[in-house]
Amino acid sequence: MRLSLLICASLLPQTALADCVYTGAKRAYLECIYSEALTNTYALVDQAAALVGLDTRLSSAETDVGALEAGLMSTQSDLTALAGSVTTLEGTTATLGTTLTALDTEVGTLSGDITDLQTATTDLRTDVDALQVSGGGGGGGGVGSVVQTVVATSTTISSLNTTTFTEPNSSYRVSITPQYANSLILVEYNFSVNASLATNTIFQMQLVRGPGSTNTPVGVGPTSGSRNRTSFVGRPGNGYDTNDMNQIHMRALDTGFTAGVPVTYGFLYRRETGGSGTTYFNYSAGDTSSYGFSGVMTITAMEIRQ
Repeated sequence: MRLSLLICASLLPQTALADCVYTGAKRAYLECIYSEALTNTYALVDQAAALVGLDTRLSSAETDVGALEAGLMSTQSDLTALAGSVTTLEGTTATLGTTLTALDTEVGTLSGDITDLQTATTDLRTDVDALQVSGGGGGGGGVGSVVQTVVATSTTISSLNTTTFTEPNSSYRVSITPQYANSLILVEYNFSVNASLATNTIFQMQLVRGPGSTNTPVGVGPTSGSRNRTSFVGRPGNGYDTNDMNQIHMRALDTGFTAGVPVTYGFLYRRETGGSGTTYFNYSAGDTSSYGFSGVMTITAMEIRQ
């Protein structure tokens, strides 16, 4: 109420009656006073309207303050609920940590069980090996028995004109995974070539383990002077002919394996340096229905108990 009185006092119009001076003309003096009073009245009316507008704005402000207080109370409630959720989450996190610890313990136990199982498997394999070597088990499996046989074929054609041992084609390979470290692997190749070489030109082949990398010869003769260690040696019967066929048959025994580790076999080819010509694998150089041929290479790898 005090604020309203102060506002009203500050908004009252300033009278200007003192500006009306009586100079003897009574009518003019009264008209001046009437005009000034009317002006002040209008000013009072305008100020009253302004006060009414101010009161409306004050009511609106009070409403806004009330809404703000309600919003703050709602926010406080939300913050309280959020604090409860954080507490719940902390509890869940602690529970999860306990569960993970228990799971880690179980994984450790499982790892130990796996190790035990691997040991038992190794022992069982040893027992089976001993049983098979002794010919027990009711099914044979002793020394000389065939453990497994891998057969591969290739119709890939290729040709070589080289004086150094070179692999004709990587498709002429066979892979086998020995089941026992002390087994023998019998490798066998059978295929046809067209040795289109000059008269009396000798060509040689060499079976190898690990073709393309180590090229370890298998099934070859011992080192003897400058002689090449070979698995096959041949020579055309009548010199150069684009249709002559030479039948190649190579066999070799290999030893020294790690059980479960695959081994791959292939072969290398060369001709003598004093001759000339090209050898064609799986086909003839001459394309004729009278003499030409197209063949297939058969490769066998057999594991034999030793």
